[in-house]
Amino acid sequence: MLFTHLADDLFRPLASPSRAFNAALLLHLHARVFGDAAEPLRKSELLAAIGDFSAGWSQAEIADDEATPVDPIERRSAVFRRLIEAGWLVERRERYVPVVDFDPDARLLIEELARIERGETRSYGGAVLEVLSALESAIASPADRSEALRNAAKASRTFLGHLRGLAGAMRKLEERILREPDLSAAFRLYFEEFVERHLVSDYRTLHTRFNPFRFRSGIVREAGRALRDPLTLRALADGNLREGPRRRHHGSRADGAHRSR
Repeated sequence: MLFTHLADDLFRPLASPSRAFNAALLLHLHARVFGDAAEPLRKSELLAAIGDFSAGWSQAEIADDEATPVDPIERRSAVFRRLIEAGWLVERRERYVPVVDFDPDARLLIEELARIERGETRSYGGAVLEVLSALESAIASPADRSEALRNAAKASRTFLGHLRGLAGAMRKLEERILREPDLSAAFRLYFEEFVERHLVSDYRTLHTRFNPFRFRSGIVREAGRALRDPLTLRALADGNLREGPRRRHHGSRADGAHRSR
């Protein structure tokens, strides 16, 4: 389990007074600084990147307490130590040169946070089409692509989780709107906080002929066709049994490698 491998203080920067700055910095380092780099960065390069990013934030947003330096050079070093001590970054030497990289377990977490930040989980069209494509692939070649059926189930569960979160957001926002005495502020709250933030990134397409829910009938049709065909079900089951030991073998190897770190 990922959380058993994370540093004890990993979430401290994300729960501190400077959490907005820390979160933005981590996402920036992940996307812009480390990016697709195959090797760790020199410490001097990372400190410069932290300093450049910090220039766009106020001292009050960066500081956790009065001990945080005001001088930009000292402050970037303090921010760097903050991420090192929390377990987000790891420093070591390569040929006497200090280099820095994301902690491997922390990297998994920041990748998920970056995916959420990009809003990938809020696309109805992508989620529905992913289910349909996986079903079509599995049924077209059930003996060789049983994995696609599991992918369809996984995508469906992810989408269901999003809908449950959406329902919770609606209830929470409803309470806020009912407490808002200003009608114009209530409308602004609905459209800015709910529609654009919680609903879907492609909500404007929901009332057009490109509505992603047009794929629902295809999903029902493909699933029904497979359920009515004993040969297809048998091929999918055989493929799943054949792939099962391989997945468990790879999973145990990955867990062993994870623990060895």
